[in-house]
Amino acid sequence: MRLFYHGITACNYLIKTVSPGSSTKIKYLGDPEKNAELAREEYQEGKTVLESLPPIITFALTTFCNNKIPCMICDRNTRPESGDSEVNRLAIEAAKPLLQTAKMVLLHCGGEAMLSKHFDEVISLINPPTKVSFATNAMLMTKKRADLMLEKDIMSDFVVSLDASTTETFKIMRPSSSFETILKNITYYTKRAKELKRDSNIKLNMTVCEANLKDVPGLVDIAVQVGATEVDYNHLNSGQDHAVPTTAGWDWDYKEQAKFTDKAFHDEMFMEAYRRAKKHDLIINFVGRPFIGPNAKKNEEIIEEMCGRVAFQETKE
Repeated sequence: MRLFYHGITACNYLIKTVSPGSSTKIKYLGDPEKNAELAREEYQEGKTVLESLPPIITFALTTFCNNKIPCMICDRNTRPESGDSEVNRLAIEAAKPLLQTAKMVLLHCGGEAMLSKHFDEVISLINPPTKVSFATNAMLMTKKRADLMLEKDIMSDFVVSLDASTTETFKIMRPSSSFETILKNITYYTKRAKELKRDSNIKLNMTVCEANLKDVPGLVDIAVQVGATEVDYNHLNSGQDHAVPTTAGWDWDYKEQAKFTDKAFHDEMFMEAYRRAKKHDLIINFVGRPFIGPNAKKNEEIIEEMCGRVAFQETKE
């Protein structure tokens, strides 16, 4: 159980409560362990006026993305660009006490965190035992940036959104990115992590639809190739209904892509991914129900194993 979870979207909290110059008033500034203990005590006692800072924070650096053409699944296909934003200097300064005192910092933002001009600074501000996690397309993970992240020894993990395991499918799903560049960047990170005796903990993610269903098992092979530790899958969310042209010359329709007309084939692909993951001792995780075909109930034990966690879960409890 996450007894003391009171994570925040940092920008909505920090400017009101942790203003620059007020850090001396924070009881356990720079001591994530003691601050977390205090937070747990305050939660268990039912306090509503807190001395502790949030042990887990979400700091959204930017909603902008380096991919000029939105990926097929992305809500940027319908979201107005005028609604995008990035944190400013005031927010960074106000966030420093939070970054120094939290046990976990999540840099999720609806955009590409590494595109933010503040990303490297934020990484530099955080020190152990605080850990960092975020999702990325990994296009901007240069060697210099990878070295910084690893040398700081603060990375809990990060999720690389691939949505494919072949170049052909990748070009359809993520037309502005380079499959080869991403794999090269991940491989450098995992090899460098071994050299520094760090845990790399890279997870490869695929949002599964009709267009990339056949690539599901191959994601495991890619994970083994680049040194990732986990593969994560999920279906498309409900509520989106956009249709956009692909590089292959046909329209990718969100609602149609979510239907999976051949549900038996869908389940076959996930069974094969499961077998490959077990062969390579790789963690395989699915957010939702991995089997949707007529024989889905036969795989209850596998379902329980694959669906034991949620995306970006901070602990295994």
